Amino acid sequence: MNLTRFLFSLLALCLFLSACGDENVDLITDNRDFISPNEIQIDTLFLDEGTNFRNDFVNTRGALLGRTTLADGREFRATTILRFVPVTDTGLVRALSARLRFRFFVDARAKSSTKSITFDIRRVENPPRWDSTQWRADSVFSRTPFTFAESLSPSFTMLVSDTTERVIDLPFAFAERIIESAKRGSSFLRDTAATTIAFVLSTGDSIANISLTRTQLELTYDKRTPTTVERVNQFFDVLESVYTVQTTPDALPNDALYLASSTGDWARLKFPRLQLSTRTQLISANLILVRDTLFSFSPDTARTTIDQENQLVIIVDTLQPGISSGYRPIPFGYVGERDIHRYRANLTETYQRAIARGEPIEFLLRPLLLQGSTVAFRIYGKDDPVPERRPRLILSYFRTQ
Repeated sequence: MNLTRFLFSLLALCLFLSACGDENVDLITDNRDFISPNEIQIDTLFLDEGTNFRNDFVNTRGALLGRTTLADGREFRATTILRFVPVTDTGLVRALSARLRFRFFVDARAKSSTKSITFDIRRVENPPRWDSTQWRADSVFSRTPFTFAESLSPSFTMLVSDTTERVIDLPFAFAERIIESAKRGSSFLRDTAATTIAFVLSTGDSIANISLTRTQLELTYDKRTPTTVERVNQFFDVLESVYTVQTTPDALPNDALYLASSTGDWARLKFPRLQLSTRTQLISANLILVRDTLFSFSPDTARTTIDQENQLVIIVDTLQPGISSGYRPIPFGYVGERDIHRYRANLTETYQRAIARGEPIEFLLRPLLLQGSTVAFRIYGKDDPVPERRPRLILSYFRTQ
């Protein structure tokens, strides 16, 4: 019995593979009607409008600090904001002192760097609530800039390759602010974010990465126990981190689509509307983009790095000028193993919904948010002299009865 069942399954598989290999095999619709290949239509829609946009400040997950020049020629400045784990002790009596321990994280490419940055540590005037989009890793919003208050430290000048731990004494007023906020309860502390500080750049000619695992806030305070007043010395790890960025000049040329996760440079794509009835059944809708590899791309880069840094994400169903929080991200794949500068995203489901609603198609395009990455993309635009490089939407469909 088992042998018979196996032979029957093998025969069915062979018949299926044989049919798949026949280019003239018919398709079956939802109504079980047969569709022959000559009834299938293929249309290519070239990009109608491509718009580069960004806001002046963008908060991006990570801990960058410094200044550099991007591939597009703009100056890039980054300032890091850290929030530490809050004090949860009860029976707090008084603050005694606060110290900050920090060090840079250095990857292999920066170990021999002789470039430096100058910065100081400051209190943040308008820290967000814990549930704010400023601290959400999956948020796609451009946010309100942070406001920095008084300095908590002297000015530091450090090599970006320096991994030495630095320990600085913070003002007593800062320690007192944290403990006084904690006395009011966790809800108050969550709103005021008293344990938020900023590494603010003064000058520099490179980018440093602040280590999130080796940076700690050290507090010494007294708390009341059932029998006495106990002195506590406690270390608090980084709970949340973002870095805010500014670029100069802010504007980008309109000859192509420019994308960078570190600066929040995204692009909005608008394609012409193909006049299809609601009775049209879409087989496939693929968006094709081609990257300019001479812009910021090294053919010698290891394949693993290419796979990490070449990733793009398309956000669909976003038709408003603002960015909706209800976006649907769709990842891109490569057109082929040897064509890693050509991207393809399958938008069949999205385009079919647009047909049913009678709405135009607009997309929001952004690179994957890579922590610490200043990789920039240039995607060939709608007016590129080579048609094969222009953004295009390839549709395959048939009309139902």
